[in-house]
Amino acid sequence: MVLWVSFLLLALLGANSAYLVGVRVLGAWGVDLLNWFVPWMLLGHVALGALVAGPLGLFALLHGATAWRRGNRRAALAGVTLVAATVGLFVTGVLLCRVEGLAERFHAVDRNLVYWLHVALPVLCLVLYGLHRRAGRPIRWRLGRNYILATGAVVALLCGAHSLDPRNWNAASPEDGAEYFEPSLTRTAGGTFIPAERLMTDDRCAECHPDIAASHAHGAHKLSSFNNPFYLAAVRKTREAMLERDGDVHVARWCAGCHDPVPLASGAFDDPFYQDVTDPTAHAGITCAVCHGITEVGGHGGVRGNGDYLLEAAEPYPFEDSDEPILKWLNRQLVRAKPALHKQSMLKPLHKSAEFCATCHKVGLPEALNDYKWLRGQNHYDSFRLSGVSGGGASGFYYPPRAAENCNGCHMPRTPSDDFAATLGPDGVRSVHDHTFRGANTALAWLHESADAYLAHESILKDCLRIDLFGVREDGAIDGELTAPLRPSVPTLEPGETVLLEVVVRTLTLGHAFTEGTADSNQAWVELTVSCGDRVLYSSGSPEAMDSADPAAHVFDTFPVDREGNRIERRNVRDLFAVLYNHQIPPGAAASLHYRLPVPDDLTAPLTVTAKVKYRKFRPDYMRFVAETARPGDPPLRGDWENPPIVTISADSVTFPVAGLPDDVNALVDNPVRGVPTWERWNDYGIGALRKGTAELRTTEEAFRQVEALGRSDGALNLARVLHAGGDVTGATATLDRAVAHSSPPPAWTTDWLRGVLNRESGRPAEAAENFRDVLRWDRPPTAEMAARGFDFSRDDRVANLLGRTYLDLARRAGDDAERERYETAAIDAFKRVLAVDVANVAALDNLARLFRERGEEARAEEYRRLHAKYKPDDVAAARALRLARERSPNAAKAAEATVIYDLTPGP
Repeated sequence: MVLWVSFLLLALLGANSAYLVGVRVLGAWGVDLLNWFVPWMLLGHVALGALVAGPLGLFALLHGATAWRRGNRRAALAGVTLVAATVGLFVTGVLLCRVEGLAERFHAVDRNLVYWLHVALPVLCLVLYGLHRRAGRPIRWRLGRNYILATGAVVALLCGAHSLDPRNWNAASPEDGAEYFEPSLTRTAGGTFIPAERLMTDDRCAECHPDIAASHAHGAHKLSSFNNPFYLAAVRKTREAMLERDGDVHVARWCAGCHDPVPLASGAFDDPFYQDVTDPTAHAGITCAVCHGITEVGGHGGVRGNGDYLLEAAEPYPFEDSDEPILKWLNRQLVRAKPALHKQSMLKPLHKSAEFCATCHKVGLPEALNDYKWLRGQNHYDSFRLSGVSGGGASGFYYPPRAAENCNGCHMPRTPSDDFAATLGPDGVRSVHDHTFRGANTALAWLHESADAYLAHESILKDCLRIDLFGVREDGAIDGELTAPLRPSVPTLEPGETVLLEVVVRTLTLGHAFTEGTADSNQAWVELTVSCGDRVLYSSGSPEAMDSADPAAHVFDTFPVDREGNRIERRNVRDLFAVLYNHQIPPGAAASLHYRLPVPDDLTAPLTVTAKVKYRKFRPDYMRFVAETARPGDPPLRGDWENPPIVTISADSVTFPVAGLPDDVNALVDNPVRGVPTWERWNDYGIGALRKGTAELRTTEEAFRQVEALGRSDGALNLARVLHAGGDVTGATATLDRAVAHSSPPPAWTTDWLRGVLNRESGRPAEAAENFRDVLRWDRPPTAEMAARGFDFSRDDRVANLLGRTYLDLARRAGDDAERERYETAAIDAFKRVLAVDVANVAALDNLARLFRERGEEARAEEYRRLHAKYKPDDVAAARALRLARERSPNAAKAAEATVIYDLTPGP
């Protein structure tokens, strides 16, 4: 009886083992079969192993006690060896069990050795059992065959159960189908709702990942939803406005795809009476299960943003929803025993890509939201993609030694940790990625009084750019004689004269524009103070002045307005109609600013000028809006809510001697040398002027000639850009030749890009096309330098557009139909590659519409005309709104000019 019980349990264990080994072997061959059923089978394997140990051990004792006295020594020897192998099988099985607190981590080689011993020993046991039986009574082969068939039948049943998916059991679908999620681009697997409890697992995740969970709890992602009072104020107004306009809140899903994925995916968001404070889903934010449950991005074609991801609940482990302590413990042991399924479900290659972040950090405002037309919103992704930092933009001014592959290096740096999932970092220390998502949202960390989170945000802001008091121009005019760069020597100022301070702000560690994100409600500005001793003579951008609705200071923001020219200042993006100006600085670029300084006649000490770049999240008027719209029962704002912290990102100071002061007073003036190469300061100054178009070309040329005189090829390269901008193609070509002939030439991809531009405008399209192909490298491998530095310009849509237009030039020059067809086909391919990167690229859409119309393909031409009309800004309609905005905001109207001279406000 004991033997038959053992055989029955061994049959089930054998079927179970065959299933598990099959999954493992097929996985090694590239056939991934890991799913929810595997942990259940693993649990069953351990349970059956434990169950069979008792009867097998009892049978071995009972049978061995009588069989050992028999004379068949061969059978006895085989039996004893079989018992030893069986003991080894159970010992290796125990060693493979990962139990928290008891040698959880094995060296990979040791664990694999134990595993393969555990797989090999059953085979050895079968061989030994055969030898043992052959030495005794005749084997009943028919019974053995039936035994094997029955075991195979159990294996077949297990394979059938493997194909089931409990996540689909009792799944409910929205009545509107896939349209339920619109106008966001979010989707769920199968188009069904995902129960909120499957997406709200942060507490369970914290049991194994406490360090990650602790940082995530105070990050902007966790606080993205109605648990964020700054977002809560805005989304409430959006829901109210949509309910009044449309009779429902469906359009507000546009917000929910990124900010409120749990109520959206679970079906709660559409309720106009949704309890945005008391409902548990309102406090979920972007949970672990949401972020790590994204299995696909860009499903609507290209990188569109607006929550364009596919969300799927993770493969469930046994008892993961249980509240019973023993079952919760058992669930953790199964995750540790089979972590591959957990890792496969929760960490995918896409999580390491910039495109993953772009699903929410690239925004387009759909017509359904603003009842007007599609408009571009914030866009971290393309700013990063086309930068030198990412190694994806060929026309950059600066390039790092190696490209930043994604966003994680800056925003999720590795931090030391003993989490179960910690791995060895490049420094050899066990660490995890910080999930604070450090960035610029200091307000949330300050509001929740989370010192660690605030310091994390502050650390990434500090010195992310550099402010430089670069020079002084005489007569307070743009064309006044320039003394630069300041330090160690500075000019002596004359009492009564007026000078122009030249200030340069350069982005350093940012991979995207400064300040990106909610640039309309962020507040980043230059505070410039002029003092004489302890007396403040003039200022611009003092904290008090920045509290006004229209501050007379340089602000690094955008100025969006509604149809009536009113500033969009309450995150009411649904009303956005046009943008008066955009003062963001691209990565690896600079801004040059001008301040008019009248030197007083009555100075008693040298004049000190201090310039700082300051930042706070949010603007004071937005903070007041948040406080005014709060409802009874909302989480209280902290007592000093009107005074969010201001971070000084960068600072610079220069002291000027003043004519007429005693020599011993002026002799005390000491300006340490700036720790920045002189050529780089000139280069930054020129870049800032060049970004203003043709407004300051004389200044730009002056700066880059200085760079070239200092022995840098950057000077000639950038001077060629200036000459081209001024219409001197011949001079630009000769200057570019000079840069390329330099002993240390500029990057080949930048010179190839500019060479292509100049060749095309000089009537040499064949040479231009070759230049552009050398940049994009679509049909050739990357250069050795590109490969070594991780640069890839194949997705630079600006160059691709130029190549497509150059092919059109060649097509129009073609000598026969075959040649023209070849070039037109190449142009179509180039423009389609552009759209694969940016579906809203109006230049590519326009060119494709024109090309297909010329080819007589009206249906395809109409398709691209329609898309072009959808994405093209309506400049005519925007003109009235911008005129009204200028009338209502004089300082903003002034700031919108290409060249702005800021006047300083006299001190008290």
